[in-house]
Amino acid sequence: MDDLLRLMEQATLSPGARRVDSKFAPTERSKDQITYENYLWTRHRHEISAKERAIQETFERNFLECVRRPSICREELKLSSLSYTQDFGIVTQLYPGRRSTQRLARALREDDCSNNPYLKWSRRDILSALQNRQIAISEPDSESRCKCRLALELADKIATFHFLELPKEVRMLVYEQALLHQGVFKPDSHTPPALLQINQQVRQESREIFFSINCFRLRTRRCIIRRSDKTAKTHQTVRLHPYDLEWLQMIGSENVVRLRRLSFITRLGIDRGKGVQLDLTIPDVSKWARPVKCGCRECQTKAPWTVGQQIEKSDKKKKWLDSCCSNSEILIPYTKALEEEIRTRDSVQMAMNGFGERYGKGKSVKPTIEGLELLGGCIMQNFGLCQWRLPSSVDFIYRKS
Repeated sequence: MDDLLRLMEQATLSPGARRVDSKFAPTERSKDQITYENYLWTRHRHEISAKERAIQETFERNFLECVRRPSICREELKLSSLSYTQDFGIVTQLYPGRRSTQRLARALREDDCSNNPYLKWSRRDILSALQNRQIAISEPDSESRCKCRLALELADKIATFHFLELPKEVRMLVYEQALLHQGVFKPDSHTPPALLQINQQVRQESREIFFSINCFRLRTRRCIIRRSDKTAKTHQTVRLHPYDLEWLQMIGSENVVRLRRLSFITRLGIDRGKGVQLDLTIPDVSKWARPVKCGCRECQTKAPWTVGQQIEKSDKKKKWLDSCCSNSEILIPYTKALEEEIRTRDSVQMAMNGFGERYGKGKSVKPTIEGLELLGGCIMQNFGLCQWRLPSSVDFIYRKS
């Protein structure tokens, strides 16, 4: 009877699947459990001494602390691809020895110093800062660098001052640090900073900084213009997205002229858009950036590829194929792709020159809503979808001149 029940239970499993006995099933690992991928450690992990065990415990404490801090690059931890699964916990290729422990300790120390610059100060420098700020400290405590540093940190926390009484140059530096948005600012997704709503003086001073240092997203879309006369032909053009156009009209022309860094989205849809980031004060199209996803899952510090770097990379790849490939048919698509990239860059450069002649160049550029719409159309023509083409990009800028 037991054999019959066992056969019925196996019949309910999916084809090719086998039930694993619970005592042979893999144990669940906690998120803080470390698995070592190093061959030497897996071989000798049962033969370590008490001193090596203490070093391992110190290594694991430093390692877990580094994992908890997002400011520490994951390349320092040498995480394995198995770390992103639930069965292995945290898998590292580091050897839990003295060198790796010191390496992680240095990474933690550098991270602490970046967050608290007083850690690098000597006792004499801290005492000088306390004396300049007229902060009293007892004589026994003045002999301890740690107690002096804690007194200075406490004074920073409770210190108050009148912001508007500071010099304007200092206030501008504060605005730059407080209003800088990490990444691309999306007007329909991000709310304006609360600093812009304190009072009229702060709002007037901070607006100029806010619109000049941040990168704003502008979406473009294709529009089909139909004439009232049915005999006339329809034509295609590019317009800004209604939400982005409404936002530009809301901030007003006095703030539009302050825009410098822009991210034009050249394609919309469920597959998301491909952006082109540019600085209006830099007329060189080769410096325009086309952001790509970094291959590393954690580290997002890599800068995006510029148009010039992409052309240089394609040129090196073509030269390498020329030197090692004898079949000319293989080189045809790479040659055409390189020529197309150069042609696109030259076409957009001519259009950007026309934009500069009309709206100014360098730091004196004063864009308008109409000019941004024309520039977005030129970018969409050259970097967007290839199923349709507008007139020449040069005519696109000059057509209303």
